[in-house]
Amino acid sequence: FPVALSSLFNIEIQTFIGSWMNFNPMMIVNELEIPTLIINGTKDLQVSSSEALLLKDHSKDAQLYIIENMNHLLFEISGDALVNSKSYNEIKHPVMPEVLEIITNFIKKEKSIIKK
Repeated sequence: FPVALSSLFNIEIQTFIGSWMNFNPMMIVNELEIPTLIINGTKDLQVSSSEALLLKDHSKDAQLYIIENMNHLLFEISGDALVNSKSYNEIKHPVMPEVLEIITNFIKKEKSIIKK
C-alpha cells in the first residue's frame, strides 16, 4: 500500500476499518431513496473511477461526476503517483473549485427534497 495510507493500517483502527467490510456500497446505494451525488477523481488512490461507475450503475438515479486529475482528498494532482501520494500529507492544496461548484449546484437543486 502507498506510504501515504499507512495511517489506515495502524493496529488502533483495525476494528473500525474491519467493521466497514460488512457493508457493500452497491447494495446500500441501491436502497437509497434520497438524491445521491457521487464524485470521483481520476487520480483517486482509494476509489477508482471504475468503482464509482459501478456505484452509479447500482443506483436508481444518482448523479455521477468524474473529475480529471482529482485525488481522494479533492485536490488537483498534476504530477505522477509519487506526487499524489505525498499530497495526502500536505495541506497546501486547495479543494478543486469544480468540486465545490458541483456540490453547491446539487444542494441548490435538491434543497426542496432534502428539507422534507
